[in-house]
Amino acid sequence: MDTDNAARARRPAWRDLLALAGWGALLAPSAIILHELGHFCVGLGLGFPVRMNPGSVSGGPEIGLAADTAVALQASAGPLVTIALMGIAAWGLTSRPRSLWAFALAITAPIRFLVGGTYLFWVAKAWFDGTAFQGAPNFDEYNAATALGLSPVWLVAIQFCALLAYWLWTMTRPMPAGRIASLSSALVGGVAGMALWMGLIGPAILAT
Repeated sequence: MDTDNAARARRPAWRDLLALAGWGALLAPSAIILHELGHFCVGLGLGFPVRMNPGSVSGGPEIGLAADTAVALQASAGPLVTIALMGIAAWGLTSRPRSLWAFALAITAPIRFLVGGTYLFWVAKAWFDGTAFQGAPNFDEYNAATALGLSPVWLVAIQFCALLAYWLWTMTRPMPAGRIASLSSALVGGVAGMALWMGLIGPAILAT
């Protein structure tokens, strides 16, 4: 490991930044696919007709039309896969500091959880305005909490705080280059990879 780190230290930083962008472009869409496969496999296993889309799964149990446990299981499957990917990334960053693939995975895999931050923003805005939140969210954590009779606000708030803590921990790990440069490279590659998957490759593969 010391030899690997010494070799990397002698390597130009721009090469690591390009590699980070490449890992981001590969791992971001892979995380989306695995997340949706979690929903797909659970829905299929429960006996519901389901279909894979580039960034979602259609079909499966719905609130009010299926057992609450079935809804909660399918809704939770994708986030649990993403959490597992975050764990793999954390293991990679812990066991091998400066691991490019692990850093890229840690940054890009949980991006989907940011939708919870948007939900919390609108809930908070409604509270400050003295009105009730009137939205009709349709995302995994909200559906799972609703099916289980839990508070979506508290569940999403806990998850969002955990996400921020995870990313802050990730940014304390040794970087192949500067923190901002490394983060930017992983994000740019991740966004490019997701755009390519969602806009071109995914629709072409899943069109049948």
